[in-house]
Amino acid sequence: MPHSDPTLIDLECTAIEGIESYYDDSEPIEAPSNYVKPDAIANYIARETVRRKQAFIERAALDPDLCRIVMLGYWPPTQTHPCLQACETEREEYFCLRGFWESYHAGEVLCGFNIRAYDLAVIYRRSLYLGVPVKPIERDRYRSTHVIDLFEQLNEGRKHQMHSLDWYHKRLGCPPVADTITGADVPACVARGDWEAIRAHLLADLVRVRDVARRMGVLAKEEVVA
Repeated sequence: MPHSDPTLIDLECTAIEGIESYYDDSEPIEAPSNYVKPDAIANYIARETVRRKQAFIERAALDPDLCRIVMLGYWPPTQTHPCLQACETEREEYFCLRGFWESYHAGEVLCGFNIRAYDLAVIYRRSLYLGVPVKPIERDRYRSTHVIDLFEQLNEGRKHQMHSLDWYHKRLGCPPVADTITGADVPACVARGDWEAIRAHLLADLVRVRDVARRMGVLAKEEVVA
C-alpha cells in the first residue's frame, strides 16, 4: 500500500472484571397486570432481575467505560499483514496500548468501521483507566481529517437503517471472508480461553474493513495478502 493510505484499526472487547458491581438494580420491576397470584409475580420479578443483569453484562463489552480490550489489531500502510495483539490480562492490555501510542505519529490517518464512536473511544478510555500516556487525535466528526469512519460515510445519519460491517461487505460484493464467530461471541471465547477464534475473527474484520475501504476509494490500490 502507498504511504498515503490510512492505518486500519479494529479491536475486540469483553466486560471488565467486577462488572457486576456497576449494575444499578434500583429501578423497580413490576409484573404485567395479568400476573395476579403472588407466586407468579415473585417468579416474574426474579426472572426479570436475572435477565436485566445479564443484559447489562452483555452490553458492557460495547461500553467504553465498562469494557476492556482483549485483542487490538492495526494495519499500517507500510505493512502487508496486520498486527494482532492479544490482551489476556490488563497488564498485557497496558503494554499493548503503550505500543499503539508509541507507534502512532501526529497526523497519521486512522480508518475503521464505527471507529470514531467505538474503537477510538475505547482506546482513549482504556488508556485513561490504565494510566497509559496518549497522543491527540482530532476526532470531531465534521472537522477531523485524521479519522475515516466507514460506518458514518455509509450510514449517512440514517440511525434507523444501520447495517453491520459484514452486511456492507456482502452488499458491496466483496469476496467472502472465513469467520466462525461474531463480535457478540467474543466474551464467551475469552471465558473459555479460545484466543485463536478471537484472533481469526479480528483478522476477518480487518480484511472486511480493507475490502470495504477499497470499494469506497479510501485505499489507493489493491494488494494481495497471503
